[in-house]
Amino acid sequence: MLKIDEKEVVKTITNFIKEYTQKAGRNKVVIGLSGGIDSSVVAKLAVMALGNENVYALFLPDVSTPLEDFEHSRLIAKMLDINYKTIDLSPMIHSVTNVCEEMNDCFGQCEGKAENDIFVSGSKCE
Repeated sequence: MLKIDEKEVVKTITNFIKEYTQKAGRNKVVIGLSGGIDSSVVAKLAVMALGNENVYALFLPDVSTPLEDFEHSRLIAKMLDINYKTIDLSPMIHSVTNVCEEMNDCFGQCEGKAENDIFVSGSKCE
């Protein structure tokens, strides 16, 4: 059975976050906080690496986002004492998909592109 030294893994990841952030000339990060396990772990590791004052979380729901995701993301942000903002992507996504004739083919691409644009813009703000 594979043995994992959890403390060593956490140390390696938090050191990577610190080093990568410093190499980028930054001391803060913007993360997506969906309320799920993956983004919650990323948020915790970022706080451990940079401090809660240097982690900014964005929750980017649309009309199909389950209500429990809203609550979970808020709860994690509160528990970690990090800055948190909700940006509803529904208007942006729907305006793009209304133009797109083949909505089923492009909807996921539109949503992913919108999320990426928001994160890139957010990462340039200080």
